[in-house]
Amino acid sequence: MQLIPEVDDAPGFLSEVQALTDGLLRSFHPSSVVVLKIDNFFGSNWLRFSGKALGALGVWKKRLNIPPFVPERVVWQRAFTGPRYEEPLSTRPLHVQTESIKALLRYTAEIAMGAAIVWYSGSTIKSGQGSAMAHFPTVEGYWPIYVRWVNRGSWKVVESHEITPEEIRKMTTTSVALAPECHLRQSSLV
Repeated sequence: MQLIPEVDDAPGFLSEVQALTDGLLRSFHPSSVVVLKIDNFFGSNWLRFSGKALGALGVWKKRLNIPPFVPERVVWQRAFTGPRYEEPLSTRPLHVQTESIKALLRYTAEIAMGAAIVWYSGSTIKSGQGSAMAHFPTVEGYWPIYVRWVNRGSWKVVESHEITPEEIRKMTTTSVALAPECHLRQSSLV
């Protein structure tokens, strides 16, 4: 699986997302991975955001949902099958137009069924910042992570959730997968 920069993508940002994704794939070996490009930057509030109740109140739950991005924000979705993640796979769109109450019931484990999911932001040349979010299957459930980078001459991590800066560094700079014990604290969240 190779992320190819498009007109609005900062190549340095895309290299960071590629390195993190590659490290996660080496660590978890999911049967498939779904990668989605979202039109613009998205914040960390999307990591566990499930939808809105009563039309106004935001809901964040422990059990992971597919984040309710409106389909118009998805630039594209591509899926690849393991173990080399080179063969394209046909999948249904993860983001569908639905009522808020139904979005609250779109659980990652039921929709993705063992596939890893990676979202990353577009328009990174213009904004000078980018974000990536992932739901990776582990033996105990799905591990959600969020990372934000800012371009300060080079792309630097400025925010991360559910993954430490040390884990990010190990995943993006080595070809060795993280030891399973690194993920046990995060993987019991589903």
